[in-house]
Amino acid sequence: MALTEAEFFPIEYSLREIELARELGSHKISAHAGFGESSRHTRYVERLAAAGALDSDLLLVHGWSLSDHELELMVRHGTTLAVTPETELQMGMGFPALARFAELGGRAGLGIDIVSNQSSDMFTQMRLALQTSRGYDNDRLARRRLFPAHLRMTTEDVLESATIDGAHALGLGHEVGSLTVGKRADLLLIRKRDINMAPVNDAAAAVVLYANTGNIDTVIADGVIRKRHGQLTHPNLDDLIDQLQESTTTVLMRANEFDLAERMHFVRQIFPTDRKSSIEQRLAAKVFRTKAAAPLHDRLIRYLIKRTRIDG
Repeated sequence: MALTEAEFFPIEYSLREIELARELGSHKISAHAGFGESSRHTRYVERLAAAGALDSDLLLVHGWSLSDHELELMVRHGTTLAVTPETELQMGMGFPALARFAELGGRAGLGIDIVSNQSSDMFTQMRLALQTSRGYDNDRLARRRLFPAHLRMTTEDVLESATIDGAHALGLGHEVGSLTVGKRADLLLIRKRDINMAPVNDAAAAVVLYANTGNIDTVIADGVIRKRHGQLTHPNLDDLIDQLQESTTTVLMRANEFDLAERMHFVRQIFPTDRKSSIEQRLAAKVFRTKAAAPLHDRLIRYLIKRTRIDG
């Protein structure tokens, strides 16, 4: 179950939805959190922890602006993280939090947030995650007039994020994510003799740095062949493409009916897209992040949780 985007709102909204998801026996409960500078002040994970709601069935997405303390809380309670590099970079949500989460003992999976708006292949996401993470580290060194002597994130690290760590984030590490006897047969066979791949001296580096979807020869999902000899095996691919085009046309026609000024009014109440809302959010964040105000903020959180908790 995916929660309402409730990071900016009273915690009661998230608590009610989490309670419902657990009553329904949801395998994973997903929520977007840590949207970048616009949500740094919300302390969303701290509020969930104070309410006793953090657990291993929660999967948070993005996470860049979560504090180290919040990431540590996630690791402590088994709450997992997925990062979506292309969306985060485009939409002002910060840089991929893979390395930060790993340093604190977590294992972040790699994902794609909006396939209608970004690339839908994982090769792109791996390269973006790798190089933006390295770029962020290098920029911090450059500010101290230093040149990097070592690269913190490796190609093996990001390949694991796209495979076994992604399975772990979804609570499926015992079923998929690695080539292990007893797991589902989920396989990608990549041609290493394609000109953009050859010669392959380091398999992980070749997959992360050089491969693209055109190099995939065979795809097997749960034992079923979905692609063979570079061609999809879907029996009615042309009909599927026609359905996609028809759906797109319908969505765009409906979108033209929206009042964009009205939508932007609501957006500005959450995201600081103008100077006024930006100043207001910065002031609120400074007040609640000061040592003097922290105890007051914590008491306010506990009061609101107690007032809004649902019994029975």
